[in-house]
Amino acid sequence: MNSTTAANNYGPIFVLGAARSGTTIVSSALEKMTGFRSLGEGHIWPLVLALSRLSRRYYAGLAAKIDDSHQCLLFEHNSEELTAGIIQAVLDLYGIARTDFIDKTPGVEMIACTDMLSHVYKNAFFIFVKRGPIATVRSKLKKFPDVEFSDHCLDWVNCLNAWDDIKQHVSNRYYEINHADLVERPETIATELAEQLGYEPHAASQFVREITVNTQVERTSADHSVNDNDVANTEWDEKQKLVFLRICEGAAAKFGFDIFGNSSGAGKIGKIALFFPMRESEEAYVVNRNAFCYPVSHGFQLCPNSSGEGVLALHFKDVCLKGRRHVSLTVRREFLHGPDVMLRIAIVETTDGSIRNVVEELIDTITPKKIAFAIDRAAEIVDIEIGVHILGHSNNHYATIIINSPTISESVSSPA
Repeated sequence: MNSTTAANNYGPIFVLGAARSGTTIVSSALEKMTGFRSLGEGHIWPLVLALSRLSRRYYAGLAAKIDDSHQCLLFEHNSEELTAGIIQAVLDLYGIARTDFIDKTPGVEMIACTDMLSHVYKNAFFIFVKRGPIATVRSKLKKFPDVEFSDHCLDWVNCLNAWDDIKQHVSNRYYEINHADLVERPETIATELAEQLGYEPHAASQFVREITVNTQVERTSADHSVNDNDVANTEWDEKQKLVFLRICEGAAAKFGFDIFGNSSGAGKIGKIALFFPMRESEEAYVVNRNAFCYPVSHGFQLCPNSSGEGVLALHFKDVCLKGRRHVSLTVRREFLHGPDVMLRIAIVETTDGSIRNVVEELIDTITPKKIAFAIDRAAEIVDIEIGVHILGHSNNHYATIIINSPTISESVSSPA
């Protein structure tokens, strides 16, 4: 190992994320900090995972067709043993049995390999780099102009959802980086990474130096005439903007990315979650005070949290600490059999933490006909327009209700 730092606890290091999210910058900085060799974009493991899945299907299909598996040479080894043989052949063929390397293959296919890689390399470490959807899609369009606009949007959404699903399998062996933080606080990221990877603190300076050079180049070459936090001010045509909002708005809210220009100081972004008991195949409708009905979906299944509750997240574009406000919504829950079900409301996230956990208590009740809830010390909401977005990934669906608003005034001032 070329680094003069202390021996590391982890290796290899896999830098994951959507294309154009910052994986190259992070990989380059890690190479300087660790002394590991960089494989660049290896693109090996998605193929190995595909072969493993094909192997399992082939074994299962063949077993159903033949009478005596003992007469078949293939069954001298099972599917898992065959996959292990393929993996060992790959390690030997490409010379990657050693663990002192960095791979930065981007995309959802590589993210899907995380669980497999955690077993192939017992000390593997995973770094997920995420970048705002506007900046990512703009960069992807510039780099890959022949790819459909909607495909760029879907790739961003799918990468974030895939990582959100799989990171639980490597709970103590990953670190997440927001691309914006590489510019704003590279020292903090470098210090945390050096500590978690087992390097001495001074190793962080090499990471910071590389990040600073690369982000300065990126800033110099960037087009500052557009806003990476406000879809309205992008260079895209109206059709593209609508496609972007349809695909990315829900995930942007879910993962805390501003796409309405709110980061300029107009307000804070907050997220308020409603929790209530769920059952499969629920059907819910959200109705505002003017009785405009927005179907969440037909046969919609709420995404369960760790307590087995259904979660519906309301993301507020502007959240102000301006005294008590009451917001009224109506939810028809036809699956409910009892007259009342307790509702818990909690402010679970803000960009700056200013109102985190202001409210975390049981408030009011929910009936099949109505829900009214109070938000204590928070939420001035800018008009009452409610947009519902469904994101499908794996076997889960996520619903995000976006409430945009400059004034709450008379339309939503108290529960009905």
